[in-house]
Amino acid sequence: MMCLSSRPSRRKPQRGVTLVELMIALVIGVLMTLGTVQLFMNGTQALTQTQRQAERQEVLNILFELLSRDIQVADGRVTPVMDGQAVTRSGYLLAEFNGQGGTYDPFCADDRLEGVEYFKAQDKDDVMVRAQCRDPRGTVYNQAAQPVISHVASLEFERKDDWEGVIAIEVKASMNLPDSTEDHSASFLVVNRNSVMTRLE
Repeated sequence: MMCLSSRPSRRKPQRGVTLVELMIALVIGVLMTLGTVQLFMNGTQALTQTQRQAERQEVLNILFELLSRDIQVADGRVTPVMDGQAVTRSGYLLAEFNGQGGTYDPFCADDRLEGVEYFKAQDKDDVMVRAQCRDPRGTVYNQAAQPVISHVASLEFERKDDWEGVIAIEVKASMNLPDSTEDHSASFLVVNRNSVMTRLE
């Protein structure tokens, strides 16, 4: 026979989460989520700014390398020009090689490099280069201008005359980077090696 006890069981009552505790937990969760989103957005903005700065630096480095190489090794005139005439300041730079430019010649293939002209395209943000070459028969010809670098809003060359016979060209450029409202301008001074050597003799 089975004996049933009539004793009531002593279970502890279950206690749930109150509405106030639930609301406090939700508010804390939302604040933590907002903080995380803000940190992510700040990190993304910092990364974007760093990428823009790196792009600007790359454009300036390429511009400096291209122009300084030709200014330094030219053995003829190195001057800002306007309508073919030498001027003190212009948006065009002429570097003449007179056929003595050594082995450096990325423009004329089997012909002889006579000179290069750098300028900013009027309808685009490109720096252009036009090479002047001499074929074996002695005929001088100009190659079509080609873009060499983009994102340059303005470009100016100024010849510094107070260097006692040394050819020095100051290059001023401003960048036009996509999605940027900041002013990105720079200037640098490049000296022609041949004029320095002539001055030292």
